[in-house]
Amino acid sequence: MLYYQSMPLSPQPTEPQTTETNIETPVTPVVEVAPTVETAPAKEQEVYVEGEPLPATTPVAVIKQEAPVETPGSTRATLVEIPKDPVQIKIDGIFERNVADAFGELQPLQQEAFRVAAETAARAVRALLSAPKLEPAKIREVVTGVLRLLPETNPWWVEQEAALKTEALVSLRA
Repeated sequence: MLYYQSMPLSPQPTEPQTTETNIETPVTPVVEVAPTVETAPAKEQEVYVEGEPLPATTPVAVIKQEAPVETPGSTRATLVEIPKDPVQIKIDGIFERNVADAFGELQPLQQEAFRVAAETAARAVRALLSAPKLEPAKIREVVTGVLRLLPETNPWWVEQEAALKTEALVSLRA
């Protein structure tokens, strides 16, 4: 059996060798420069003022401006819900079926992310239902994508639930 002698990984510091000379070296001052940070220009936000027509791409919610009582001349923005059409309400109801328990177990941040994904999927399903050619496979793909966002769910349940929701969504077109 061989035993290795332990050696330090870094070389041992040695004392600097000094020679005594009377030569003076010039000292150059060091100037520190603070790093500059460039900022991107701010994006302009579209604001809907009550009484004006809506833009071609209507968002889910629009901003309404109203003058506050305490400071005259300034405006305060409030969120106003856009009413949904009856078909969109039915689509939302189909998406909500049988997921309340799993949704309730999510953290608040996860709930918000799931809600946003479900609303986006519902708008996509609405577009697919209003298309000239009905494609149930694409609808099922969208529904499956949303259901897979739920943690700790059985993949077989996800497929079965997606099939049931797809059937219900396709029946809305008839």
